Amino acid sequence: MDTERFFADLRGRLDSARRDDQLRYQQFFSGLEPQLDAAKHLERELNRRLAHRFNVLDYLRTDELGLSRVIADLLDPRANHGQASFFLRVLLEKLELTERWPDLELAGATVSVERVITAQRRIDIYVKIPDGGRVYCLAIENKPYAGDQEYQVKDYLNYLAGECDDRFLLIYLSPAGNPPSEWSLPKSDLDQWKGRFTIMAYHDRDNSEGAANEADTVDVYEAFRASFSLTDWLVDCHDRCQVERLRWFLRDAQSFCQRTFGDHHMTTDREARAVEKYLLSNPENLAVALAVYESWPSVRDHICRQFLERICSRVERNVKQSMSDCAHDTVVGCSYYRNTKEPSRLWLYRSSWKEYEVEHSHTNGRTFVFLETEIKKPNGGWYYGVGSPVYASNMTEAEKIRRSHLDQRLKAVLDIGRRADWGPQWSYVDDRKRNWNVLVPDLLEECEADGGEITDYFVDLIVDVAVRAIPAIDEIEGG
Repeated sequence: MDTERFFADLRGRLDSARRDDQLRYQQFFSGLEPQLDAAKHLERELNRRLAHRFNVLDYLRTDELGLSRVIADLLDPRANHGQASFFLRVLLEKLELTERWPDLELAGATVSVERVITAQRRIDIYVKIPDGGRVYCLAIENKPYAGDQEYQVKDYLNYLAGECDDRFLLIYLSPAGNPPSEWSLPKSDLDQWKGRFTIMAYHDRDNSEGAANEADTVDVYEAFRASFSLTDWLVDCHDRCQVERLRWFLRDAQSFCQRTFGDHHMTTDREARAVEKYLLSNPENLAVALAVYESWPSVRDHICRQFLERICSRVERNVKQSMSDCAHDTVVGCSYYRNTKEPSRLWLYRSSWKEYEVEHSHTNGRTFVFLETEIKKPNGGWYYGVGSPVYASNMTEAEKIRRSHLDQRLKAVLDIGRRADWGPQWSYVDDRKRNWNVLVPDLLEECEADGGEITDYFVDLIVDVAVRAIPAIDEIEGG
């Protein structure tokens, strides 16, 4: 009897504690809601009056070539910005090249985009600085989205060394300071390029969720990383520039880099300050906030997984309805992973397509239509297209020829933007839908409503690629 009384009393205490916790959470959110509503209202009103969310780069070409042209134009002393070599000098100072290359006359510098160096190679941005009988060079390999080609960076370095001896610097510009791939620049070659090769980020990104998985990894590229990002350079240029029209453009460019390549936040600064003020107004709020913070990753992943599965189901149904002749052997699947090296993805393929001999293929060795997010960056940048289960460097000569034919056919029917060794055609999704962490409230709403604008966007996107790509893949890899 004593045992029964003990457990009955324990259950009562637990139930009481749960009710107390629920009451605390309800009070917390009921108090926070009007604070957030007020902040959101003020944000909307300020944007109506000041248009501070307006960004000129939203209306410009911002693919790899478009971004290269923006950077090159700022660096060009002869460009229409009228600031002569000011922006170029700021960059050289931040790179500490003015110490290694003293007394250079930058007014004579020439800047070119897509400079052809061989039949297969083009340097994205090439700044040539003549100095008497010698030539100095600052080159930028711009990689905002695409992957590397075989020995690409190695070829650039060898070319620059032949042109300028040791009077050059090649910048590898990538979203978060990602280094070139091993097959573009082997790690064994790094030491010979010290002082002539550096890696720069578009924007320094907080990737704390994935940091624990890499804590014990030795970063052999650390000595080659620039101490600042492209965003930092734009900030310096903005702060030191005296022309208001240019300051507006530089501020927009800085905002674009942060929004596109940096950290993604669900709230505005004004909303964040409102939450901070509310939390600090009562110490009891902090315990509830901590519980919410610790539960967020699990809540986010549950909703994102559910949303991806709904997209997958809709894509399978729509593709099979649109292409009834191949419905019998079309395979559609998806997987969502959190904080692993494996990317979350949706895939689609036909079982009659050629099966390549590869290990651990989610498509059983077949070419596939996909929707996928960046590895190690949960919800950090969804992209889509057609991919290959093998890298071009691992193919036989016959397979490379077949892949080349497939590339040409897919480019003719898709032409969605970018090519990499792992995928003939791919592109990022729309900026406003790229980061699901920001969209979680909307994703939950659409899951509960069984559809909506975001769902339709992804379904239509993948179905459109599939309907156009499947006949082309059938021609080259069909059984």
